[in-house]
Parts: sequence; structure tokens; C-alpha cells
Amino acid sequence: MAFLANAGNDIRAIHEDWALNTTNRVSEWVEQQFLAHVAGRTLLPPPPGVDMATLLSCGKLALFMAEAYQHPIKLGIDIIRYNEALAKRESEMNDA
Repeated sequence: MAFLANAGNDIRAIHEDWALNTTNRVSEWVEQQFLAHVAGRTLLPPPPGVDMATLLSCGKLALFMAEAYQHPIKLGIDIIRYNEALAKRESEMNDA
């Protein structure tokens, strides 16, 4: 059985036949893959019992997240003002 991390003193078991168990194991693997890509370390082997399509997709996700993290895009806009403008547009409000 896997255990939920960061649950403090109230650790709950996740039954191995639950989909949540697989999700938990794969998400931890993706996190470790991401950290390995960023740090230039050796990649970890995938968790057992996970289908190949899921492993390939999650491996690509970790790689793409690491690439984005290492090469951030500098936008020439104030994202907060842009978000506020979109919110006003959606609610059809004006500044006046």
C-alpha cells in the first residue's frame, strides 16, 4: 500500500487496486523526473504496473515542464493588468 505524503500524523493508506494509488505513484514519478531534468541527473525508472501510454505521456510532461522552467518566456505585457482587462471585458464593465 502507498501512503499519502504530507498528511501529518493522520496518514491514510491508499489501497493498491485504487486508481488514486496509480495516480499518486505516477505523479510522484513525474515530479522526480522533472527534478532530474532540471538538475541534469539520471532519470528514475518508471513505477511498475503503469501502462506504456501513460508513462510516455507523463515522461513528456515532465520533460516539457522542465524545458519551460529552464527557458522562461519574457512577455512584454503586465499580466495582472491583462487579466483585469479580460475580467472587465467578460463582465462588460468599463473603467469610466
